Amino acid sequence: MCTLIGLAGRVADPFLASTSDNPYSTRNFVAVKTPEEGFRYIGTFIESLEDSVPWNGALTRGLNSQGFAFTYSYVEPAFVGAATEHPQNKPGVGGQHPGVLVGLDPPLDPVVFSKGLIANCSSTEDAIRYLAGGAPAGATGNYLLLDSAGNFAVVEVSTHESIAVMSQEAARTNTWLAPKMPEYAPSIYSSDSSRRRLERAQHLLKQVSSAQETPEILKDHKHRKEPEDKYGASICNHGLEHGTVSSEIMMPTKGSFFYAYGQPCGRRNDGLASWSRHEEFRLDLTPDGPITSIDGTLVDLTEA
Repeated sequence: MCTLIGLAGRVADPFLASTSDNPYSTRNFVAVKTPEEGFRYIGTFIESLEDSVPWNGALTRGLNSQGFAFTYSYVEPAFVGAATEHPQNKPGVGGQHPGVLVGLDPPLDPVVFSKGLIANCSSTEDAIRYLAGGAPAGATGNYLLLDSAGNFAVVEVSTHESIAVMSQEAARTNTWLAPKMPEYAPSIYSSDSSRRRLERAQHLLKQVSSAQETPEILKDHKHRKEPEDKYGASICNHGLEHGTVSSEIMMPTKGSFFYAYGQPCGRRNDGLASWSRHEEFRLDLTPDGPITSIDGTLVDLTEA
C-alpha cells in the first residue's frame, strides 16, 4: 500500500518520494550495487520474513550513477494469476520484448526486471521504453520516473502494456487511473485506503515548494483512525497488520538517496524500531554493499 509523489516543476530540487507500506512481516533494506553489466545504483530492496514471494529481493526504489531514479507501487491486474497470458509466453511470440532496451533479453522474473530497470536506464526516456511492453507478474503497478535533466513521467504498467504520461508532478498509490488500463483485482491495495491516500498526497503535493518539505508529507496522519484499522489509510500508515516499513526521497540532480526505516513519523513499536529522520546517502560517496539491515541497523561503512 505504497504512496508515491514526484515533483519536477516549480522547484529547484526535483525529487521522487515514497512510503513503502507492507505487511509487518515484510521489511526493506538499502544497498549499493555495481552489476556486472550496467550502471551502479543505490536502492531499497524488499525482503519477506515469512512467505516465499516472487518479488522477494526486488528493488522497489532506486537511483543510479547516470542520475536516473524510479519509485514503484504495486497494482495487481485481475488476470495476474494467468502467467501464460503474458505476451512473452505465448507460442510464436519471441525475440525482443518491446519494453527492453536493445540487446537485453526479456526478463520474466520481477526481481530481474526491477534490477534491469535501474541498471540499464540512463534517463526517463530509456525507462519508458523499458516498461513499454509490460512487466512480469509481481512487478505490475505504477512507476514514477525522474532523471537528472528534470524529465518526469508516470507509467502505469500491466503485464501486457503500459501507459506513460510526461508531467511536472504526480502522486500515485495502488490503483491505475488511466481508463485504458485493464481492471485490477480488488484487494487491500486497491481499497478505499488507496483512494484516500491518493487524494491526500495530491493535496499536499500542491503546497510543496522545495524537496525539504517532503518528509512532512510522508509523516502525514490525516486519515489515521483510533482504534487503528487492520490496514490503515494515512500516508504514514499505522495499520495493525499492514503499515509503513520505510520511506525514501530521491534527488537525482544531487545524487542523493534519503531513507528512513520504519514509520517516517518516528513512532516505534514491537519489532519496528523506526528512525526519527531521513538519513542521506550519496551514491558517489558510498561503497558497494548493504547500508542498512532489515531491522533498521546502519552498517558501519568505515569497515567496508
